[in-house]
Amino acid sequence: MAVTYLIIAHLFADFILQSNRLITWKTKHIIGVLIHVGIFALVALLLLFPYLIFWETWAIVILISIFHLIIDQTKINIALRFDTYALPFITDQLLHFFSLLVGGYYLNTLPLVLPDTRFFVSIYANPTVVSVILAFIFLAYIANILFFQQDRSRAMNISKIVSFVIIYIFYVAAALFML
Repeated sequence: MAVTYLIIAHLFADFILQSNRLITWKTKHIIGVLIHVGIFALVALLLLFPYLIFWETWAIVILISIFHLIIDQTKINIALRFDTYALPFITDQLLHFFSLLVGGYYLNTLPLVLPDTRFFVSIYANPTVVSVILAFIFLAYIANILFFQQDRSRAMNISKIVSFVIIYIFYVAAALFML
């Protein structure tokens, strides 16, 4: 379950909660990247609440966040220097996925400590609920691009759109597979 929740946190941070303004800020100053990584860490910690009693959870989220920072800053430097997007983006996302996989697999060795109520157990560990969350994330992202970030969607060339769709489907499929 932890791998799936880390993937969900990553989808929120890298796609849903990353506005055009934050993307522009990231390309101009490292503070933008730090804020983006902070958003990931916060969402990850919120989603991993049953594991927060273990220091390992905090360490893993911090390590993944540091790795996320290094990956994103490197991708930005390469994309700006060589005026390319698709290959650095796909490489960036595959490296993120690897870090989420390694961290999540370690977290999966820890016991799931849910509040002693049927509500939390039936919601948090339920594959159907998680599948609905993933479907919601996917639809929210598509709606966000189509209706609220039209400038962003117009600025995207076909290689950007294809790379976004491939990576997004990959993440959703991987998260469902990890259930």
